[in-house]
Amino acid sequence: MQNLVVPENHYKEEIKRINEQLAKSKLDDKKTAKEIERLTNITTKLTKAMQSELEQQLVKKEQTLKHLSELLPKLFSQMKSQTQQDMCNQFVELCLYPRIMNSPKDALYSFHFLKLLCKLRVPNFNVLFILSAILKGIVPMMHCCSESEAESLGIFFSELFNLLNHWCKRVNWTNECAGNLAFCKNFNSDECITFEDFSDKIVENFGKRFAQSLMLCIEKDPKMYMKARCSLVILYRMSSVYPNSFMIANSIQVNRLQKLVDAEGEIQHDLWTLAC
Repeated sequence: MQNLVVPENHYKEEIKRINEQLAKSKLDDKKTAKEIERLTNITTKLTKAMQSELEQQLVKKEQTLKHLSELLPKLFSQMKSQTQQDMCNQFVELCLYPRIMNSPKDALYSFHFLKLLCKLRVPNFNVLFILSAILKGIVPMMHCCSESEAESLGIFFSELFNLLNHWCKRVNWTNECAGNLAFCKNFNSDECITFEDFSDKIVENFGKRFAQSLMLCIEKDPKMYMKARCSLVILYRMSSVYPNSFMIANSIQVNRLQKLVDAEGEIQHDLWTLAC
């Protein structure tokens, strides 16, 4: 995972926090000169070690990205046009799905690898067909997953919707997506989808269909307990980025969540708590 994404900001924030603690200690009249010297030495060693670790990870990341930028285009460019549609389905079925369901960490890795393919502008990789394959192959898994798998699905879809929302801002679309063949309408065409079509049709439709699948799981019937709980876990994980429109949010709230809230005493308390 660290070869694809390095939490550089977290390192810098932690180093800053440690230095601030040292600065506060120096102002403490109760601290002796020896204690200040000891804390200073510990802080210096710790910050140097963290800085060294960060630099090593950044080097590994650059090496990995360079290797993948050379390898992936060669692999994907060898595919024949008649197999490109199948490639998207197989990529989701054989690569994304098993990794996402394995663990939360793997779910996060799967998203970043998917994002990397788009960033590197890998030939024959089509975001629109991938989204379609995800709707058909991964979204329905919320109907038959365990609670731990629901956590992983929630993490993956949280990151995915966050990226889609990011691309729905025109400045980001212009910088990252405009002219990118990953957004072609068809595999055999160089005509890319427009910003309006992507934000108003593709993303909106993806959000609606995701909500429909989610709402089918949220029922107060005791036989639907596990489905309802897993779907609420997924929704909770995504709450900062989804639902991203009033219509979808209102539909989920009025037609499903409010019914669970009103059924207090009739359903299990943990389910009621998640619905609230």
